[in-house]
Formats: sequence, C-alpha cells, structure tokens
Amino acid sequence: MKNKQEEIFIVVDKNDKVLGYKPRSVCHKERLLHRTAAVAVMNNKSEVLLQKRSRNVEMNPGKYTLSASGHVSKGETYEEAAQKELKEELGITGKLKFEKKIIKDFPDHFEMQSFYTTDYNGPFKIQKDEVEKVEFVPVDKLPEYFSKSLATISIFYNQILKKDTKATAIGPTNIAFTKYWGKKDEVFRLPENGSISMTLSHLLTTTTVEFLPKYKKDQISINGLFTSEVSSSSNPAYTSEVSAERVIKHLDRVRKMAGIQDKAKVVSKNNFPIGTGLSSSASGFAALTLAASKAAGLKLSEKELSILARQGAGSACRSIPGGFVEWLDGDTSDTSYAVQIFPPNHWAICDVVAIVSEGRKEISSSTGMKAAISSPFMKLRLSRMKEKNKLVKKYIKERDFKALGELTEQEALELHTIMLTQYPPLIYWTPGTLQIMKLTSHWRGEGIPVYFTINTGQDIHLICEQANLKKVVAKLKELDFVKNIIVNTPGEGTRLSKSHLF
Repeated sequence: MKNKQEEIFIVVDKNDKVLGYKPRSVCHKERLLHRTAAVAVMNNKSEVLLQKRSRNVEMNPGKYTLSASGHVSKGETYEEAAQKELKEELGITGKLKFEKKIIKDFPDHFEMQSFYTTDYNGPFKIQKDEVEKVEFVPVDKLPEYFSKSLATISIFYNQILKKDTKATAIGPTNIAFTKYWGKKDEVFRLPENGSISMTLSHLLTTTTVEFLPKYKKDQISINGLFTSEVSSSSNPAYTSEVSAERVIKHLDRVRKMAGIQDKAKVVSKNNFPIGTGLSSSASGFAALTLAASKAAGLKLSEKELSILARQGAGSACRSIPGGFVEWLDGDTSDTSYAVQIFPPNHWAICDVVAIVSEGRKEISSSTGMKAAISSPFMKLRLSRMKEKNKLVKKYIKERDFKALGELTEQEALELHTIMLTQYPPLIYWTPGTLQIMKLTSHWRGEGIPVYFTINTGQDIHLICEQANLKKVVAKLKELDFVKNIIVNTPGEGTRLSKSHLF
C-alpha cells in the first residue's frame, strides 16, 4: 500500500533541471512539470504487458496503461521510482533498461516521464486494489488499445517501439449522384441529409505526413505552397477549403487519438485544379486522414477513418471507401460515415470531367452551405432526400442508366436552385458550364446517352456508360473553351503508397 500522506513531487523545467518540490495536489492543480517513471515489461515473445486499472481507483478507472508507472517522489531517482512501481503493482523486480525521457503535456497532466523496459515472463502478484488484471499484448496489437487506454501506451508505441513515423496516402475525389448541402451540426460536420456517390479513379490527392520531435511547428505544403502562402488571406477560397489552419486542426485530432505531441511535416499535391468544384477537399482530407493516422501509429478501420475524415471535410468521408458509396444519414458522429454499397467493378460507367475554368471559386462550399436553410425550397428538398437516395441505390443495383442519369441531372439542378435562392445567393456557373449543360440534351437527341452533374463549382461532370465514352470525349474536344478533359471510372478508395513526397 502507498503512504496515504500526501507525496511530495519533484518539479522540473523542460530540460529536467530541478526547480523545487511541491505536494501532489499542487503539481496537478497548477500543472507543474514533474517527474514520473514508466516501465514496459516484455516477455520472450516480445509482447508488452499491459495492466488494466481497477474500476475502484479515483483516477482513470478501468483504463489500460503500461505495465507499471508512477510518480517520482522527493529523494528518489527515476529508476528507484520505476523499481518501486514494479514491486508494488506487479510484485516483481527486474533489470531496467532506460529507453527515453518524454514530456507528456496533456490537459490533465504535465509530466517529465522516463521510460524503461525490462524482460520478465511472469508470474505476477498484482496489487488488486489498484490493478484489475494484466495481459501480454503483441506489439502490432497495441494501437487497438489506444482508445481505451492512457496516453502512456501510445507514447511508448509511437516514440520508442515504432520507428516508421512517415506515411503517404492517395485519396480520390468522388462525384455525388445525390448531393450534400447544409449541416445539422457544424462542429462534427453532420449533413442535413444522406447522399450517394461514386469514387473516382483519376482525380487524386497524394499526401505524405511525418511526425517527429525535431519539427518545432507543423509544416504544411499544398501544391507547392507552404504554410504562410496556403493561409494567405488574399485567397479566401483556398484558405477556407484547404487552409493550413484546417490541416493543423485535423492533425490535432489525430494527435489526440494517438496520444502523441510531435509536430508534423505535411506535403500534399493534386493532379487536378482545386477550388473549382471538383471536390479537392474530399480527396485532400481523405488522404490526410489515412496518412496522418498511419504515421501516428493508429490502426483505424474503414468506418473509423470515414468518421475522422468527415470532421476535416464532410464529403471526405465518401472518399474513404471505393466504388459506389453511401454516406449514412446519422445524427451523431459515430453514426455518420460512408460505406461501400457496390464495388468498383459493379458497373462500367464513366465520369468525364470537363475543365472549363481553373479559376478558384470566390465562396467556398463550407461557407456557402451555412446559408442553405435560408432558401425557401430547402425544407422541401430535405423531405424528398430519403426517397431519392433509395431510388439511386435501386438504379445502381439494376444498372438502369437512363433512370440514374435523369435523377442525377435533376438533382444537380435542384442543388443549384437552393444555392440561387438562398441568401446570399451562390452562382458558381460560368458561360462554359451553361453551354455544356445545354449541349448535353442535344447530344442525347443525337443518340448519345449522357447526363450532366455539377458540384459546387464551375467544372462539369458528364456521366455515360463505357460504350459511349469515346463519343462523349469527342464532343467535348470540339469545344474550344474546354481546357482539359479527365476521364474517370469507379475507383478504389483511399489507400497507402510507398512513394513518399519527401
């Protein structure tokens, strides 16, 4: 049993120089940096012993933590404190190997923690009033415990065991057959309605993320622009959609989940124009989510990645799965995520993107949709969305191209009707956009089954089946105002890459 008299802790500066001694309560209340020690017990299978704290303890009941840990009291060394915790909590002694000293700076504690490892296979005599149970866990399974554990486990894994702190991901954009416009929760980016989309094969963002102690602040580079340039107030569309501030906020979400504090270097590039209505924020935050979570040592499921990506940019959750995708209309963060409803090879249809302008839109989607509810038609639209989504899934399942095309085209016009009638109104179309919209019906009259859809921008998507792709591309090539044509098929979702950008 520990002495019930209040312990006196050693207060230090960030170089671990002793500044004085203060009672436990003062150190915690005033967030004074003080010394602690943690030990990871490893068995002969290189597994790590975790302890589950008793549900009866005052602090962090029922949480997992490293094998043994505790505070360094006045008059103790780090190693003496570590040995004391081994004996008290596990009933063992061992030869300690010093690994690393790390500052743990979290809202509920501010500690200079010294990490040790020791080899021991058991048995253990646990301190039952503080420890519920202990179990050996394979190293590659440790990330599964992050969400139900104290930060000590993730810090030990990420900064001592794990050597690879860099990861690269490729995120695709998606084209929505039924659109997302308006949020019922701004903080968690919960949409007013569910939506159906197709993940695109050739509109891609590649992002590399590395967490390291040597980075004193987050360094962000997007398409060759560095942090200060990305955040430039002279470009409001760029700032709102893919600003450094939004990226850093997303990195903070990952850091919190992983229990790490290291700053990151992020380099990202697109193979298509951004800020023109091609969903660059979807591909960007999908790639950032996977790359950052992997670099931080997290092993997230597709559902968890989709939920996390949504918090960066709503439609990014639809870019995590591949093929044909539904963004579920959830009322909480845990129920609003995207799932694949059909794989990419379900249907050979194409999305032909016509770039009519590379100029970035003046008002971002995030800003624009805040006024959606002011449209007199918004409530009517929302009342019809569930039935519309059911029909889209039915048409995709049955591969009914005419029905899907007609509904998709009507849905795009309805979305922009909301934008035109909300206050302040949004007008994203350019003359080139309108000309292709009008030509599409003429091309159908000539026997080419093709339908348009438009996101929140001026560039236009033409949907056709594979058999008519060459005819659609040929028609677009006849238009001198079309600057580029990008052909997409149903593509795979966000995935890791071994080709780092730095």
